Amino acid sequence: MAGNARGPSAGLPRRAWAIAALLTLLSCGGAEEATPREPSPTAAAASPTESPAITVADVLSTDERFTTLSQALVKDPLYLEVMSRTGWNHTVFAPTDEAFGQLPAGRLASLLEDEERIPQLLDNHIVPELVPTDEMEDGDLQTIRGVHEVDVGGDPIMIDGARIVEADLVTSNGIIHVIDGVFTVLCLQIGSGDPQCSDLLEG
Repeated sequence: MAGNARGPSAGLPRRAWAIAALLTLLSCGGAEEATPREPSPTAAAASPTESPAITVADVLSTDERFTTLSQALVKDPLYLEVMSRTGWNHTVFAPTDEAFGQLPAGRLASLLEDEERIPQLLDNHIVPELVPTDEMEDGDLQTIRGVHEVDVGGDPIMIDGARIVEADLVTSNGIIHVIDGVFTVLCLQIGSGDPQCSDLLEG
């Protein structure tokens, strides 16, 4: 009789029905727990593959060998901003602290306080293109502010008497060559005559 039908569990004792209901509930919960979950946006953002690329500015600002050079950069914040740009693609000859330590202390302090000479000092160590060491040749190398003599005949390569003590630090937007000297002499080539030179330490 249709009116007395009570479903599939009608003939089960109450205890058996309760057990069956519990097993059904656990089965549903297990299925739900096994369903794969999408990673949260936060977890995805924390993935190592999403970390930003290292720039020239990052290296010069954080490497403990360049604290003096970093002080000069901080004096002219535009440089740090420019050195952080994607596609900057310049080469920096970066003097170490030991290199700056070879300069007369009083004149170095004066140089690092001079807002006009700091940009000249920085420009004198920057080439506006990528120059890996395997592309360097004997002769003149033009930086933004000067002309420097390169000697590739020995090991290490020499530039104006300074040695490249660590070469070809490749970043996302440029190349850094670590040097053990400071280019304080500005030599500008004007026409076909001899370069006109001046020493930043004499300013």
